[in-house]
Amino acid sequence: LPPAAWRVVDDAPAKTTPLTLQFALTPATDLAPLVLDVATPGSPRFHDYLSPVEIARLVTPEAADETVAWAEDAFGAAAHVETCLTGDWVRVDTTVGAAELALATKFAMYESQHTRLRKLHAVASYVVPDDLPIDFVAGLHTFLAFGRKTPRHGEKARAFAALAKEVTPSVLDTLYSLQDASTVEPLNSTNSKTSQAVVQFGDNFNEDDLQSFFAQERPVLVGQTINVVGKNRGDHGIVQGEANLDTQYVSAVGAFVNTTDYALTLSSDPAGFLSFTYMVSNDTDPPLVHSISYGEYGGNYDNATVQRFSFELQKLGLLGITVTLASGDNGVGCNKVVSCGSGVAEVFDFPSSPFITMVGATQLQQDGVTEIGATLSSGGFSDDYARPAWQADAVAGYLDILGTPAAPMPSESFNGDGTRAYPDISAIGENVQVVIGGRLQGIGGTSCSSPMIAGLIASLNAQLLAADLPPMGFINPFLYAHPDMFTDILGGSNPYECCDGFTAAAGWDPVTGLGTPKFDKMLEYALGDSMQARGKPAHTKSVQ
Repeated sequence: LPPAAWRVVDDAPAKTTPLTLQFALTPATDLAPLVLDVATPGSPRFHDYLSPVEIARLVTPEAADETVAWAEDAFGAAAHVETCLTGDWVRVDTTVGAAELALATKFAMYESQHTRLRKLHAVASYVVPDDLPIDFVAGLHTFLAFGRKTPRHGEKARAFAALAKEVTPSVLDTLYSLQDASTVEPLNSTNSKTSQAVVQFGDNFNEDDLQSFFAQERPVLVGQTINVVGKNRGDHGIVQGEANLDTQYVSAVGAFVNTTDYALTLSSDPAGFLSFTYMVSNDTDPPLVHSISYGEYGGNYDNATVQRFSFELQKLGLLGITVTLASGDNGVGCNKVVSCGSGVAEVFDFPSSPFITMVGATQLQQDGVTEIGATLSSGGFSDDYARPAWQADAVAGYLDILGTPAAPMPSESFNGDGTRAYPDISAIGENVQVVIGGRLQGIGGTSCSSPMIAGLIASLNAQLLAADLPPMGFINPFLYAHPDMFTDILGGSNPYECCDGFTAAAGWDPVTGLGTPKFDKMLEYALGDSMQARGKPAHTKSVQ
């Protein structure tokens, strides 16, 4: 059954309506042990990545060819059927009429009463052959509404601006020990050899705003452009702050890096996040870092979708790709049902896979030096996934002090028993200056933090590639192996509505994770760990 917020607006869409279906095939191999081996410093396989063909050899089920043959027959000659490069997905471009016949189901057009987004979904169960290795058809019964981690601006942002100092790229340069892209011209020749991307689900950036931002905050970047996959309508008056924020800050921090904007349209594709991972893993030369600032509360999706997305992230990690995610803007979340009182519980966020780097938010105090956890920073414990080994000790350290004056125990319930804890790290997410509609204004949200971290990782990649070393790839075990790469945030908390939330404390905490980055220390460890795995003498000098 669809969530209450969705209703049928057309129970008989035209049979000729285009429809894309993605069949998830049962993987032949569990990739998690290999991913951990490749991502853990000290491992002989550290940063020893695979090609799509090599991944396909591991995961493609034996009957993949039979699945393709069935799809070509069932959907007819007019359909386009393809297998992804990694061999474990079959994609079919077809029509509603052909899909209803092939899957023995019916489709309807649904509309979200909150966002007015329209999506095609099956109204009943569907049928696929039992003897084929098909786990599920992505999105047919999943209402991924993408309640956006919407950046806060306008009056609400101005209210917080009184507490948080204005943040621009030059402020980040100083705080996070970044190389100053506003003056270091030689970065062009190094950083332009790597790549980064931001992912939009329905939002659009404006090129004039991007160039205005560069002129004001990074003059040396004026004229740098963004590649677009999909359709960006930002130059036709359809502009959202999210897309402007993402493109401006990933470009400012990852200066001169080749930047792509994935402009995905949900209304024509029900699979959401899985469509994104399909697109990236099926690209012969995908960007090496991706930032996502979309998501919503967890617990609303079928486990097959939740676990498959995590598996897809593992594949991206084996390809040497990093994915960062804004952890959310509702603090701990709060399931108060009707009113505050007994039975109130914290609500975890989706997605929250251990194989994605979840980024929380801080705010910069007026002294221009001290960061504290931002109230909006989503963090806590996810019921969707078990706690991975690489964060076990760090999280145990926080749970050991929970209930003491250093970390008061929240009055609401939460599940911290062996569950995935987040965020992993943080960056500033209050009063971040963005150009929207030609005007510089402050924005707040973890949507600010994720593209900052993505740009920073892209800068690390540039230095690694210049030293003839592989890129960072799946980065979480590396982060937890070297906590001194971060400024530990010791103040702030993340309450929401009538839920107390958690308090930032020494070490990892559910407000700011491990803390905010020190780029110079991260580069030192990245170079050292990678060279050690290859038997090379370590050095820490950056290449320009």
